Amino acid sequence: MKMKYMTIFVLICFLSMQMTAFANTSLEKVEFSQQKVTVGLNSTEFSVGILVTNNAPFSGAEFGLGLEGDLKIKSIDYTSDIKNNSVNMNTVGILDKNGVQYFGFFNGKNNFNGTVTICNVTFEYTGNSPAKITMKDTNVTTVIGNEGATKESLNSNIIVNVNRESAGNPATPTSPPTDSPTPTPTTSPTPTSSPTTSPTTSPTPTPTPGTPISETPTSGTPTATPVPSATPAPSSTNAPTLNPQDLAVNLQKTTQQLNELLANKENGADAQTVLKKETDLIEKAIEQQSILNISSSIKVDGNFAKAKLDASTFTDLFKTVHDNATKLIETLTQFDPNADKVKINVSLDLGTQTAANAEVPLNADLVSKAKEAGIDTITIKINGVSLSVDVDQFIGNTILFINKQPVTTASDATGLKVASDVYNFEFKNDSGTNTSFTKPVIVKLPINTNGLNTDLLSLAKIINGKLEFYGGRYNTEGNYFEGERKSFSTYVIVENKVDFTDTASVQTWAGQSIDISAAKGIIQGRSQGLFAPNAKVTRAEFAAMIVKAFHLEDDSASESFNDVNDTDWFKSPVAAAAKAGVINGRSLTQFAPNATISRAEMATLAAKALITVKGYKYVANTQAILNQFKDNASINSSLIDGVALATSQGIIVGSNNNFNPNDSSTRAQAAVVIARLLDK
Repeated sequence: MKMKYMTIFVLICFLSMQMTAFANTSLEKVEFSQQKVTVGLNSTEFSVGILVTNNAPFSGAEFGLGLEGDLKIKSIDYTSDIKNNSVNMNTVGILDKNGVQYFGFFNGKNNFNGTVTICNVTFEYTGNSPAKITMKDTNVTTVIGNEGATKESLNSNIIVNVNRESAGNPATPTSPPTDSPTPTPTTSPTPTSSPTTSPTTSPTPTPTPGTPISETPTSGTPTATPVPSATPAPSSTNAPTLNPQDLAVNLQKTTQQLNELLANKENGADAQTVLKKETDLIEKAIEQQSILNISSSIKVDGNFAKAKLDASTFTDLFKTVHDNATKLIETLTQFDPNADKVKINVSLDLGTQTAANAEVPLNADLVSKAKEAGIDTITIKINGVSLSVDVDQFIGNTILFINKQPVTTASDATGLKVASDVYNFEFKNDSGTNTSFTKPVIVKLPINTNGLNTDLLSLAKIINGKLEFYGGRYNTEGNYFEGERKSFSTYVIVENKVDFTDTASVQTWAGQSIDISAAKGIIQGRSQGLFAPNAKVTRAEFAAMIVKAFHLEDDSASESFNDVNDTDWFKSPVAAAAKAGVINGRSLTQFAPNATISRAEMATLAAKALITVKGYKYVANTQAILNQFKDNASINSSLIDGVALATSQGIIVGSNNNFNPNDSSTRAQAAVVIARLLDK
């Protein structure tokens, strides 16, 4: 049904579908978080929240904004209320229809009710004349059984007036609203300190926190003790500076969000999914707390910007970053003593540079000080582009080279729609030799999603005038695309829409998954325009899909199966999958690469990928999960744990109360499994 719902939603956004529409009997009102914004003299951005009050459960919302003056929408950040309570959430980027800017989201179930903060919209304001934002159109969508959806519309025409700061008209705070409306307190609340923003030369946007809420401690509910951020000692002009978010505010906001996740778990949400969200939340909070501004160390010579970093100036800053991160991690362990290890990241931010070429030396002394301080990853940022490397991947002195290339580099290689600028990345050692890594480097590129299907975006490597696709995912919060690579070259983000003519029979349940898996280069058609959805999948083929999906490629991997030869196309992926521990042979010496893979085997490979790459664990209540299937006794004993985990995470499901563990899997089924794994 996901594809059907998404189709309905996209058509709603284009206002081209005849749907069942009602007068606003449930849709009570839509509100902006503020009606007037005064933008500072040196500021170009501000954020406004959108709240909807609907007196019946709903599944999605769409908004049409009219903009007057020097305004444009820069990004849309859906709140945790929306993201944490969504099933198969899809978003539609900004679409212009007759001068009205439309955007929205759709969720597969009616999980929202009452007053809900939907999103925070960040606007760019470059003028000095008054400007205006008008809510031209609001549509709330409700799923109706298996028949589609209905919508209710409201033309509120509410307005936000925007002005530039001037004498007698000072700039006003424009903090977006919290995820949920603050309830009226029964006792006088203790006021919280207002967050103060430290100025930075880097305009790279980071997710803007909601207004912190004071919470009255209750028995058994840990709360964070506000701790002031450490202030670095004065340093020389070219020394790095720490520009963190206020730690007390960060701790309070994080505590509030952890409370929400804990409540979700107590209300029946999957414990492992909640645990992953907890870890992601803390890592994001650490990232906001750990930005070192190194723009003053940049020397620009023509079209080259080169950083000169003195390792000795980072010692105290690295310690402060670690200490702040530790306080955030301690907050997590109060909620969940079994929480997974959280990585501590430090960001070296070069700010905005007009030069097309950047050079960042990461010498051994600097990396050593990061390791000694307990830093796990170093992120290098410039002009919104970032690369994050585990510190244990650096050997000796390393230099990162970033080169922004002409747009023709992409257009000469492909006719696909391009969503980002083109960049060449290279890590080199002292001798000038390219360096590759054994662990993936996280690459983030800012993108423009206007008119693009974000589900079909992929990181693409440009090599010999052609594209190779390496998957990745779109982050709606920061409006960037994230991919993983171990070796480096020239990269761009593209919309890779692959058309197949033979998928109509599986379109309702597998169509979108096939599109996504093909777009990201994980599954290819059997021939031009043909996917062969009902063809069987071999063990070697599915191993290759898992390796590609999770970036497990490893040229050093070897295997000892008698039936895998050096000349076989699948030798490398089978070896990589076996080394990573996501697949075993059918015996110690036989892999059976050309045997069709059974549903139970596919579930087990998927489960091992979740464990190896995503940190999931086998479930404790294996038999209770499998008892839902009448044929659970037919599952091979060696595959039971994998089937239970994959089933518990919704990766693979049964039919008519049977799992059919020994049935052969089809290519369409494999695409669905891969697409679900990518969502984890």
